[in-house]
Amino acid sequence: MIIPIEEKRLCECLSVIHAAYEPIAAQFGMTDKNTPHRGHASLPLDVLQKQFQSGRSMYGYFVHDAIVGFISYTKNKDFLKINDVVVLPEYQHNGFGSALLDYVKEQASILDVIKITLGMIDDNKVLKEWYIKHGFYQVGAVQYDGAPFLAGYMEWNKGISVRHSTVDDAEAILKIYTPFITDTSISFETETPTLENFEKRVERLLSEYPYLVCEKDGVVVGYAYASRHRERSAYKYSADVSVYISPAFHRKGIGRILYMRLIDLLKSQGVYTAYAGVTQPNDVSIGFHKALGFSEVGTYHNVGYKHGKWHDVTWLERPLRKYDKPEAK
Repeated sequence: MIIPIEEKRLCECLSVIHAAYEPIAAQFGMTDKNTPHRGHASLPLDVLQKQFQSGRSMYGYFVHDAIVGFISYTKNKDFLKINDVVVLPEYQHNGFGSALLDYVKEQASILDVIKITLGMIDDNKVLKEWYIKHGFYQVGAVQYDGAPFLAGYMEWNKGISVRHSTVDDAEAILKIYTPFITDTSISFETETPTLENFEKRVERLLSEYPYLVCEKDGVVVGYAYASRHRERSAYKYSADVSVYISPAFHRKGIGRILYMRLIDLLKSQGVYTAYAGVTQPNDVSIGFHKALGFSEVGTYHNVGYKHGKWHDVTWLERPLRKYDKPEAK
C-alpha cells in the first residue's frame, strides 16, 4: 500500500534511505568528501525534514504498518523530478519499486505533466536497465568535479517508447527516411530504395548492430542505428551511428533519447568508438552531436555530389570506453 508520509514518520523513511543507499555508496566509492551525504547513505534527518517542510512530495510503501519503500519528487513547471526511489534490500525484487514508480506516473497524469526526470549513477547498469524497463531513457551524463562516478540523467515521457526494431518496421522507417533522400543532401542516397530492398537492409543491419525505433502513442516517429565503420577486420571495434526523426517531432528530445540508448548498447557490444558523418552546412546537427559528447575529427571536402552541387562532410567521434585490449569478436 502506498500512502503519503507524515512528518512524524520521517525517521523510519530515513532508515529505509540509509539501508538502500549504503551498498551503492560502498560499490561506487562514495565518501562524505567526494559525494554529498554519500549519495544519501548518510543523509541527516534535518535535511530530510527541510525537504518535507519545503513541500517535497513523499510517499511510503507500507507492508502492514512498516515502511519498506520510499519515493519523493518535486513538481516543476512542466515536469516532475524524482529525488529518491528506494526499497529496503530485503524487500527488493518484489515489485515494490515498480509500484512506487507507477504511482508517480499516475500523479503526473493527475497533475497534467507529461515528463518525469531523475538522476542516477551512470555505471549502475542494473539500475539503469531497471529504469529502462519502466519506460525511462537516458538523456545525458555529467562528470562532476571530485565525484567518483559519472552522473546519468533519465526521463520518462508520456506516450513515448523506444524499442529494438524488426523488419516489420521497415515501411514506417522508410516513410521517415524518404524525404531525406528526395529533398535534402543529409543522406547521399539519391534514389529511394524499394520496400523489399529496404527490408533486406534493415535485416542485415539488425544481424550485427542495434537498430532502434521511437514510437509516440504507437506510431514510429524516429529511428537510430549503427553500422560498420569500415569493412576490414581491425575496424570491427568502431561503428558509424545515424539518427533520423520525423520533421513533426524535431526538437522534442527524441534524437537524444535514441542516441543515448544506442550508445549504451554499443558499449555493451564491445564497440570502442562511435563515428557520425554530417553533410555541411548543418550547424544544428554538429551542435547536437557535440552536446552528446562527440568531437570533430575533420572534414572531407567536396566528397559528394547531389542536387546539383558538391558537399563537404564533417566527421565526429565519441569514445565509448577505455582503450584497453579488446575481447575477441
